Amino acid sequence: MKKSLLILFFLLGFAEGTQAQVVKNARNLVIGQHYRFELADGSYRTGIVDSLDGEFVYFTGMASGPDKVYRQGITQARLQPITKRGHFASPHYSRSLFGPSAIPQKKGELYWNNILFEYNTVQYGLTDHLSVGMGGLLITNLVGITNIMPTVKYGYSLDEKNHVAVGMLSTYWNPRFEILDGVGSMTALPFAIYTRGTAESQITAGLGWSYATVWDGGFRGSSWAEYPTLYLAGSHRVSRNWILGGEHYTIINGGGIGTIPLTILYGRSIKPTSSWDFGVVVATLNGFTFGFPMVGTTQRF
Repeated sequence: MKKSLLILFFLLGFAEGTQAQVVKNARNLVIGQHYRFELADGSYRTGIVDSLDGEFVYFTGMASGPDKVYRQGITQARLQPITKRGHFASPHYSRSLFGPSAIPQKKGELYWNNILFEYNTVQYGLTDHLSVGMGGLLITNLVGITNIMPTVKYGYSLDEKNHVAVGMLSTYWNPRFEILDGVGSMTALPFAIYTRGTAESQITAGLGWSYATVWDGGFRGSSWAEYPTLYLAGSHRVSRNWILGGEHYTIINGGGIGTIPLTILYGRSIKPTSSWDFGVVVATLNGFTFGFPMVGTTQRF
C-alpha cells in the first residue's frame, strides 16, 4: 500500500514540475497558438496569440475578437487546441473508458481518472510518444489487499489520421490477511493497436496476449494465455460538449471456460480539461449475461 501511494505521489510531483502545456512567463508564448490565459485578478481569457511587445500580449478570441492583456498580468497560460469549428479540442483522445487508443499522449500532460470512486489511475506523457501510468483500487488497498496497475504506451502518428502503438497493462495483487497471506499474482498484457481518426472521431483495433504468475507460499506457476484478447473501441464527438463511445473485449479462454465478451457503452460530457463518463458494462460468463452502470471522471492537469 505504501509503495503504491509513494509511486502515485512521485508521478504527481514530477509532472507538476515538468508540464510542457503550461507557460508561466509571457516571453515563452508562441505566436499562432491558442491559449487560455489566467490573469492576476482571477479572470480568464482565451485566444490565438497575434503578437507581443514589451507591455502587452495581443490575441484574437474566437468569440470576443481582437484583444490584449498586460504581460505582467498573466499568471499562467495553458495551451488549448481548438477544432476547425472553433470548439475546444477533445481533452481525452489517448484512451477510451478503460482501453487505450494509439494516439500518443502529449509530453507534459497529466491525467487523473476515477471510476466508481474505487478505480483510480494517473497517466503522464514523458515524451510526445512515450507515456506511463499507475493505477489501483482505493478501498481494496485500504483494507489490506495491495493492488497496483502500472502501464506504459509508446504511440506513433503515421499521419494526421493513422496511429500505431505498443504497450503493456499489468496488475499486481498481494493480500495481507492471515488466511490469504502469501497468496498473490502478477499479470501482464502486452498489446499492439491501430487507431484510425483524430481526437474528435476515432476507431481502434488491436490485440493483447496475457501472461500470469501466481504464487501460494513457495509454489509458483506462470503461463501465457492460450489465446489473445481482442480489442475494439470507437468514439465520436456529437456536439460541443458530448462524445459517444464504446469498447469491446473478447477474452478467449481455454479449460472449458469458453469465450467472454465484454462491452462498454458510454456518453462523455467534456470540458476543456475534464470530463464525466456515464455508461453501462455488459458481459457474458458461462452463458449468463449481466450488466451494471459505470460512472467516472477524468481531470487533465
